[in-house]
Amino acid sequence: MTAGIESKSALHVLAFLYLVFSHTTDAELGEKEISAIVDILHKWAPSATKGQVAHVLGETAAWYNGIEGDAARYAEAERYAYLMRENMSATQLSSVILNLIEIARVDGKITAAEDAFIARISAIFGLGDTRAT
Repeated sequence: MTAGIESKSALHVLAFLYLVFSHTTDAELGEKEISAIVDILHKWAPSATKGQVAHVLGETAAWYNGIEGDAARYAEAERYAYLMRENMSATQLSSVILNLIEIARVDGKITAAEDAFIARISAIFGLGDTRAT
């Protein structure tokens, strides 16, 4: 069982969503994707150093690894997506979707699973069709 959102920073929640997306959709998490995630998270927390952002990503990876199985990770990501919808502006939610598309494009291919994940999160956010392809 994972802790509630109250114990997670907004940056941790974003990092978790991006990790679930980048790792579970294509079973790969390369250095380019990790670097892209750090860069994207840094834009959300510009006053933090990249080292601090990387530390948050490391903590989030431990959280991610503590959840057994992709289905449970997806469920947790969806749960946080619903909470994000309630606590973020439409502009911020759109930025999250654009971030997912950016991460998907890092490795040069957008898989059907990545596209489906983006569509699902967009639906949770109440946004229109934002298919990456």
